[in-house]
Amino acid sequence: MYLKYKNYPSKYELYYIKWNGIGFDKDKLIKFIRRVKFLKITSIFYKEHKEELNILNEIYKTYNEKTLIGLLNNDELISRNGLIEKWARIGAIDILLTNTYSRSTYTVISNLPHQDYQLVLKRIEELVKIGQNLTHQSDNISKDIPGYE
Repeated sequence: MYLKYKNYPSKYELYYIKWNGIGFDKDKLIKFIRRVKFLKITSIFYKEHKEELNILNEIYKTYNEKTLIGLLNNDELISRNGLIEKWARIGAIDILLTNTYSRSTYTVISNLPHQDYQLVLKRIEELVKIGQNLTHQSDNISKDIPGYE
């Protein structure tokens, strides 16, 4: 049996899992740019790399280019907003999973200026509320339905 497959993640996985957050996480954005540069060089030799490069270009276009460039160049306002969002998400994950901040998370957010600390806490509260209010459809099949045992 000969099965053929693509040697890279799907567009869905690349967009929502692998490269989600490049609009506020400078470290992830730098890795994204490095991957794009690598694929530009290797796409000459490998068709799969060209396909992945096209997907990454589509992902890049979904973000505000000015924001990405500002994040890379340490624009004060864009970097501040990016850090607030990044650490708010980390803090929300801590709260949702352990009901408390990890030592490293609290060390970072408590060193922020008072106004930014308040913004992080407010954003954490919003994200936690979203996480806690997620609902799913339950199985409401009753015993009155024919064929249901």
